[in-house]
Amino acid sequence: MNLTQVQCLYFSPCGTVRKLALAVAESAARTANLPVFEYDLTLPAGRQKAPNYGPNVLTITSFPVYAGRLPNRLLPELQNILKNGCGPAAALAVYGNRSPGDALREQQLLLELNGFTVIAGATFVAEHAFAPALATGRPNVQDFADAATFGAMLPRLAVDGRPAIFPGEGPIAPYYQPKGLDGEPTVFLKAKPITDTAICTHCGRCAQVCPVAAIDLADPTIVPGVCIKCQACIKACPQKAKSWQDAAFLSHQAALQRDFTARKEAAFYPSIK
Repeated sequence: MNLTQVQCLYFSPCGTVRKLALAVAESAARTANLPVFEYDLTLPAGRQKAPNYGPNVLTITSFPVYAGRLPNRLLPELQNILKNGCGPAAALAVYGNRSPGDALREQQLLLELNGFTVIAGATFVAEHAFAPALATGRPNVQDFADAATFGAMLPRLAVDGRPAIFPGEGPIAPYYQPKGLDGEPTVFLKAKPITDTAICTHCGRCAQVCPVAAIDLADPTIVPGVCIKCQACIKACPQKAKSWQDAAFLSHQAALQRDFTARKEAAFYPSIK
């Protein structure tokens, strides 16, 4: 098989998933002297049309880990985007230093169900979206170097065509149940960021970056849709006018930053060492 191109699909509300995905894809493309095409699935408009798949196209998918799984709001659209797939694929799961859970294996099963051969996979660590004391400053120089090394292996693995073996077996695990500072399960599904109307300039930037169009474009101080807690609006607001005030959410945030400080490392299948 002669590869003709590398294409990279990612969902990246805060930008770190994109950076890691491109580090892998661009390294693979350089190694095989191929063009690389980028497909940003973050905003609704980017999820309206699927890329062109082919037996000689290396597809790299990269998604954030939500409670040990792929983002559940994204799954129906992902199924549609990946349908009629074929050719070799590599799966990347990016998590915030708690646990990658079953997100990589879930991605593998989704890709295989749609006709891809998953020849490699990796879990990467990035700064936690809403608990920034976890993995602060990551991905770092070493993470990007590892991503490039992993990417350089992919053309050879794609030509070999052997499916990767990921850890885990049996049914995909359920979503992780968030816990508060008291160690008890906590629920904040309906929590939404609050806007300080005294400093909001109604620029609309928060609504523009919301991956699920939950924020009102006409009045960005309100969030009529279902928030997925991705933090895109928090990070994008030039006035820092949005914040979290939901007690259950803040308790979970504090528990994460207390309980999961031990440094986690990226993992690669097959190993890059």
